[in-house]
Amino acid sequence: MMCFNKPMSLLLAACIPALTACGGGESSSPASASPSSTLQTETLALTGGSAEQTAGTAATTTTTTSDTAVTTETLLKSFNTWTAALIQMAGGVAIRIKGTVESATVGPVRIEGPKYALYTETGAIIRNLNVHDFEAVELQREGIRLRGDVNGVTIRNFNIRMRAQQQVSPDLPIGISIYEGSNITISDGYIGGFQMVTVPGTYTNGDGIATERPVNSILIERVTSNDNSDAGFDLKSSNTVLNDTHAERNKRNYRLWATVRTGTIYSGTPLVNAEAAHVWVNTGADVVIDKLVATSTTTAPVLYIEPDAKSVTVNSCELDVPVGTKFFIGGKYTVKSFGPGCAL
Repeated sequence: MMCFNKPMSLLLAACIPALTACGGGESSSPASASPSSTLQTETLALTGGSAEQTAGTAATTTTTTSDTAVTTETLLKSFNTWTAALIQMAGGVAIRIKGTVESATVGPVRIEGPKYALYTETGAIIRNLNVHDFEAVELQREGIRLRGDVNGVTIRNFNIRMRAQQQVSPDLPIGISIYEGSNITISDGYIGGFQMVTVPGTYTNGDGIATERPVNSILIERVTSNDNSDAGFDLKSSNTVLNDTHAERNKRNYRLWATVRTGTIYSGTPLVNAEAAHVWVNTGADVVIDKLVATSTTTAPVLYIEPDAKSVTVNSCELDVPVGTKFFIGGKYTVKSFGPGCAL
């Protein structure tokens, strides 16, 4: 299993110490954090452009003290390279994108405690955004949200984790949520713990990576998504490619809704739940899995296929599951093809 283990202190040794403080927020958007915690020698660097407050121009200062309250929000601008050794917040947004942002870079950065670490406003235009060496932990709701006219985004080398306290409606927790966009790559990272309080009679959300139907052409590889209350990967996007992905202890490790092609994908024991499955395939989906590796200590089905799923092909399988496990359930009107090892 892949893990995130690059120390931020080493990645930031060459950064220029500077603190860029921004505030504000719109009534329709998440509010900025309230004064709360402190930093241990905070370092922020902003190069290739300028940071702005949501109203006015930000002042840039340098801090080397160990007791600096952090209540900042940064508005990312085109051609910025934005880094931070450590930001500690109590809610709010750490990095906001609005308007047109081209060729900007975020990272290396470690953010602790925000509601949203990287948040995109409705209607934003994003071109060639590079997010790397990105740590967002103790999150209240989402690590990264992308929406608007989005084309060309790379998210790599990341560690995104929710706080231990479960979230409640209407705040649906997601590690990376992509509402709109194309030509997006997500690689080499870990997402975990995005959970909601279970309410009887209400569907329990909470996903690691979620894409919506307007998303097209997305590649996800060498990513692990564990311990989410709904799906590890909840993918409604078209032309979706997965390779070397791992999911474990989610209710449904993989939820596939549209056109999906994969290399090898790995699934560990799903949550103990009547709706649990290693891979769940929705109505209309067209799915081809080159190799499915599934291990489990429970009898959750390997595949749950909605009756009107278009087609499901699994070229080969490695299965280590208890006696009594069903390889697939459903798929009455689905074209199905299963290769060597895909039988129980």
